[in-house]
Amino acid sequence: MMPILTTFSWICLIQPRSILLSQLTSCHGLGLGGGCLQFDWNSITAFLGSPIVPPFWSQLNIFVGFILFAWIVVPFTYYTNLWNTKLFPIVSNNLYTINGTVYKHTFILDKQSQFNETAYELYSPVRMTVMFAFHYGIHFAILTSIIMHTILWHSQDLITQLKTLIKNSLSTKVIITTRNTVVPDYWFVILFVVTFIVTIIMCHIGQLIPVYYLFVAIIIPFLFILPAGIIVAITGQWINVNVLCDFVGGLLLHGNPIGNITFLTFAREPLLNALSLCSELKNGDYLKIPTRSLFIAHLLGMLIGGFVNYTTSSYMLNTVENICTLENPLWSCPKILTLYSTSVIWGILGPRKIFGKISPYSHLLWGFLLGLLLPILFWFIYKKIYPQRHWLKYIHVPVMLIGIGMMPTTSAGNYVTWLLIGFVCNYILHKYSLQWWKQYAYIFSIAMDSGVAVSGIFIFFIFSHQNIKFPKWWGLANDGGCPLARKTFSGK
Repeated sequence: MMPILTTFSWICLIQPRSILLSQLTSCHGLGLGGGCLQFDWNSITAFLGSPIVPPFWSQLNIFVGFILFAWIVVPFTYYTNLWNTKLFPIVSNNLYTINGTVYKHTFILDKQSQFNETAYELYSPVRMTVMFAFHYGIHFAILTSIIMHTILWHSQDLITQLKTLIKNSLSTKVIITTRNTVVPDYWFVILFVVTFIVTIIMCHIGQLIPVYYLFVAIIIPFLFILPAGIIVAITGQWINVNVLCDFVGGLLLHGNPIGNITFLTFAREPLLNALSLCSELKNGDYLKIPTRSLFIAHLLGMLIGGFVNYTTSSYMLNTVENICTLENPLWSCPKILTLYSTSVIWGILGPRKIFGKISPYSHLLWGFLLGLLLPILFWFIYKKIYPQRHWLKYIHVPVMLIGIGMMPTTSAGNYVTWLLIGFVCNYILHKYSLQWWKQYAYIFSIAMDSGVAVSGIFIFFIFSHQNIKFPKWWGLANDGGCPLARKTFSGK
């Protein structure tokens, strides 16, 4: 009825034909000064999750990271024309040629969908928007910061827990917990072996990826499950190792985009599902739900969800007009577009062409070192210089980076509204109405999620599926009041 409220750029209404104002303040730009608000719960929580669940100190870290990155670093580098970025929009996850046109990957592939070096040389190197380029530098820093932060702040806890496991000495609380029926270890082993064998057969028959690379892919979730689980449990922020998977896959499968996406899938999804299962088992422990029941429910949910997701996606692609294009902003598919761009960067071209010595983006590899040093810096300041200032221990470098690492897939409007709701619920209400917050905050979050899901089903089958459209009026605008937000600096 009123899509403009999904992303409402109120500052843009002052001068909607100004490119500068649109780029800086719109929801599809940088949302500078809180110039963008969202009133759609589904949009607010689509990427960052519920703003009510994470602790407020975690949200403050994301807020600081967002301000430094989106409102200072990005506009400075864009308007100083670093990497000739004025040829492109200020925020976009599309890829471009050196002339500023959208990159056509089909021009550099042969008939077997493999990379054609000659065609690439004749066409153009890949160029990215300033925010999309920094996106990769940030993710390089995330990987090393997670490991270093875990070593600095949680190594002693890990050592203590390891000693406890070795001695097999369970605390009273754990003994009480284990009265529930525990999932036997061999269930996990059987499930892993069966699914891994099926994966090997599928990849071999479908010629998706050489089988021996699957053994490389499965190492990544094993390495990151512990540090990622610690950070998720403490901060509520989920870890994304996509770039590491893409980077390794690009080195191993250069010129093979299908193989790269396959490698990404089998390196990333086991980690996400393992963290999800751990979260469910922990919540089930609090609710006294038998762990075997949770295990079976999780497994059935994944099996059913796979079929439902596939059939729904196929149906949507065949019925929704202009889906995943700029012509249909309500179905813009930002995650899919990002996946497409990454398949070109890592799968077709490979990391050597994008981040090699002759590439303008080679300096982004310093992100690995930056992510290694920043946690050490803040740890040293708190532990050795200002130990009495306890607020310093809440500076969490991985959370800062994880929060801003979701841009440009996540728009600035998501951050502004998400942080505003988090401030109201997790600071004001938590401080001045604690009893109400304890009783209703999480229930409100769940109710909003459930309401969005149910209303989405009704809206789709009653209106969208029947092709019933509302009369044309200004509230149907999908540009948030900023029609020039996706334009380049010159207005193209």
